[in-house]
Amino acid sequence: MTIENNYENIYILEKIYEVEYNPSRFNIRYDDTDKYILGFTTPIPRKETFVSKFIKCKTLYDTLVDLDFKIKISLKEALRYSSSKVLKETFNFFDSPSEDEKYAYYYIENALFRTASLWDILAQLYCIHYDVYINKSKVYYNQIFKPNNPINIKFKDDARKIYKYLKEKDNTNVSPEWKGNHRFVNRTRNKMIHRNSPNIISLSNFDVNIKTYPLTMLKRIVEDYNVVSKFILVIINEIEKDYVKNYLKTLFPTELDTIISLVTLSKNIL
Repeated sequence: MTIENNYENIYILEKIYEVEYNPSRFNIRYDDTDKYILGFTTPIPRKETFVSKFIKCKTLYDTLVDLDFKIKISLKEALRYSSSKVLKETFNFFDSPSEDEKYAYYYIENALFRTASLWDILAQLYCIHYDVYINKSKVYYNQIFKPNNPINIKFKDDARKIYKYLKEKDNTNVSPEWKGNHRFVNRTRNKMIHRNSPNIISLSNFDVNIKTYPLTMLKRIVEDYNVVSKFILVIINEIEKDYVKNYLKTLFPTELDTIISLVTLSKNIL
C-alpha cells in the first residue's frame, strides 16, 4: 500500500520531514579517531562543570534521536492507512471499523503518546541549561513554561512563546496550520489514559464521544510534533553555543572576547 500523492498527504509528509536530528551532534571527540566521551559525572550533582551539563543534555538529545525515529515510523504508517482507499470508502462514524481504520488509529495513538514525551524533554532541557534545580521526575512542562513562574525568569521570553502555543484556542478554519493543536492532542491523550478510547462511539452516562476521522487526528498530531520540535531546536542551539563558548574559554581564557568578536565579524562580512 502506497501513500496517495495529493496535497494533504504531501503537506503532512513535509511537516514530518522538516524535523531532522544529527545523531552525532552531541558527541564529544577526545582524539583524532571516531571515539567520543561516553559519559561524565561529578561527585556533587549540583556542582556541575560545563562538560557534565553538556553530557546530561546529550542523554536527552540521544533520546530525541531514538524517539524521533519511532515517531516518524508511526506517523508515516498512520498516513498510509488513514489515506487508504479502503478506509475512505468504508469509514463510518457508527459502523464497525475496517482493518485499515484499526491500523490507522493504532499508529496515530502510538505517535500521539511519543510526541507527548517531546514536551517533557523540552522542559528538561530548559531546566538543565538554565540551572533550574527540580527533581527530574517532577518537571511538568505546563508548569515550567507558565507565565510569572519565577523558575523561568532566565528564559521568560521563550516560556511566554511556548505557553502561548500550549493554550492556543481551537481553530480549524485557518490554513494550512490549524490552531489549538496541542490542546486537542493533550485532551485526546488524557481521555485515553483516564477514560476510554476516543476512537469508539460512546453515548452513555460514562461518556459522550464521536470518533474523529483519522486524517484529521493525524494532521493535528503532526503539526504539534512539528512545533515542539522547532522549540526543541531553539534550546539545543543555545546549549551547543554555550558549550562551545565555555570550551574556547578553557583554551583561550584571555582571548575569548576577541575570538567571539572576530567570529561575529566574519559572519557579518560573509
